[in-house]
Amino acid sequence: MDVRAPERRIYERYVIWFPVTLRAGEDEIGTICRDASSGGLMVSSPIELKPKTPVVCAFRLTIESHVDVSSAGVVVRAERNDGDMVLAFPYRLAIGFDPARPDIEEMLRHAEKAFRESR
Repeated sequence: MDVRAPERRIYERYVIWFPVTLRAGEDEIGTICRDASSGGLMVSSPIELKPKTPVVCAFRLTIESHVDVSSAGVVVRAERNDGDMVLAFPYRLAIGFDPARPDIEEMLRHAEKAFRESR
């Protein structure tokens, strides 16, 4: 019997890794994106931020990209990282953009495709 909660995502998620700088108050935190959508990011982080913490996410989707993306958001979930890079990034943070960023959807799609093809 499957007891998992139903999927609640409303934005298409792209599995792509890239560096993200989070600004939380006066602090800047270097994180790694694990997946992204026009609604937010899942990042691996060296520090924990509590849910409801406002942040600004700054990133560039690829090295070749000349487009810097900056988006306000809020931490919606924080948990221990049990995957890759756990020693350097012991936390995972789910960040919801406020407002959502449908304007980056096409960039995410292309970046994920390039990421998959490079592996």
